[in-house]
Amino acid sequence: MRRQISEKSSSLLKELKQAEKQHKASPTEPHRLEVHKIRTSLEALQMQQVERAIRKLKTIYYRQGNR
Repeated sequence: MRRQISEKSSSLLKELKQAEKQHKASPTEPHRLEVHKIRTSLEALQMQQVERAIRKLKTIYYRQGNR
């Protein structure tokens, strides 16, 4: 699972770099929207990672408290 997320984020980062390069070369509305869409997807993926980490941490604390 972690590897999939890592691959997705690296793929999104590559797409973002390419889209930003295109937008810089010719700043048009479709390029701007593409950059925004990729950034939003990357942000959502990072939020999922943070949420998973928090849930895991809460589970660990809960288990330690019940010992």
